[in-house]
Amino acid sequence: EPSAHEVEIRGSLRLHGEWRFLNVRILPLLDLASRQVGNVVLWRDITERKRSDDARQSARDEMFVLLHSISGAASQSLDLNEFLADAARQIAYAFQSQAGLIFLRESGTSDWGLPKYTLAAHYGAAPAYLNHLTTSPSVARILADVIETKEPFFAPNVPGEPRLPDSMKESGNKSLLLVPLVTAQQVLGVLGLSRMEGPPFGIDELSRLTVVAEELASLIYSDRQRQIAISLEERQRLVRDLHDSTTQKLYGLVQLTEAAQASLEAGTKEQSAQVLAKIGENARQALKEMRLFLFEMKPVDIEKEGLVSILHQRLASVEGRASIKTRLVADDKIDLPLEKEVALYYIAQEALNNILKHANATSVMIRLKNRKNSYALEIEDDGCGFNPRELEKGGMGLRNMQERIAKVDGKVDIKSSPGKGSKIIATVSKTKAPVKVK
Repeated sequence: EPSAHEVEIRGSLRLHGEWRFLNVRILPLLDLASRQVGNVVLWRDITERKRSDDARQSARDEMFVLLHSISGAASQSLDLNEFLADAARQIAYAFQSQAGLIFLRESGTSDWGLPKYTLAAHYGAAPAYLNHLTTSPSVARILADVIETKEPFFAPNVPGEPRLPDSMKESGNKSLLLVPLVTAQQVLGVLGLSRMEGPPFGIDELSRLTVVAEELASLIYSDRQRQIAISLEERQRLVRDLHDSTTQKLYGLVQLTEAAQASLEAGTKEQSAQVLAKIGENARQALKEMRLFLFEMKPVDIEKEGLVSILHQRLASVEGRASIKTRLVADDKIDLPLEKEVALYYIAQEALNNILKHANATSVMIRLKNRKNSYALEIEDDGCGFNPRELEKGGMGLRNMQERIAKVDGKVDIKSSPGKGSKIIATVSKTKAPVKVK
């Protein structure tokens, strides 16, 4: 029926066993007197455009799901490296890639005079390929270019890409995409994806990966800021301890020295000898705590050096130089996750600090035991001991120990009695600790 208005209809029909999407426009057909004499029907097949729009919408939906998943993993993860490995896997899967790579920039420059970087996480890449990525100056130049220009590196045809070294052209990859990890105007590293099969990366995928890279960079930056805050808090605690403990002892030395001088002037040699003995005792204790303070000011890299090595350094630098006999015994095949090593190190540090400051011990024994279903760290001394029941809640750093071990689902046991020394036992299971949701 003739209509004076333009009508647009969208619909679908099944044709030869396949659905086709159509756009139909009906316009009035007018004669010279502007009378409608019929209609003009424009029939257009929009199947391909509809599929393309649906694919883009699906990709956008998947991207937002991916971003939510990555953010959730970051909030629950106890370890940055573990989080990055999981992120590399998720991103590679979401972008239908065979390999995902995350490079983080380090301070300083490499042997080639280029920005220094480390391969922080990877997924799906062959070991030989990974070795090339970290030792090739050609790869370093490409990463340096991405870092310095803050622009992506896009190689839709790897074998024919002149900017790539021959080894990468022959790697079996068909396409490669590298985007910078940028946040707060800082380039933290590079996120990379590669495909050995399927279509090459497209412009739309480049745009989506850039959004993912920005979110990932923001999470890495937040983790670093949190670590800096923790480090600053720890340094401030050390300064407070130095002020509250060593400063008081030094002030006591001044008072004792004045008392000794007065005794000598008065001719009371016996009293002078007692005061001088106290001066020596306080001076030695102040020296112990100063050495402790200097050791704790040094950065500790447990991931690089390992728990046993760090404990050896502590005993040699602090207790050993304070004339305390020390011994460290570790069972074979101690394989602790990083977060559990960190927890045990801080518990050992807290226990050793208490021994140094309060126990008057002459020997300390540390044992790291490999039990059937758990690992146990034991710190035992022959000092003055104490009654655990008489300690106020949280006294002598016990609250810190309990909070540390609780984060990795472990436990701390304290065995001590007056005059019989003390023994601290921290136990963690061999199974992975469940993630604590904040």
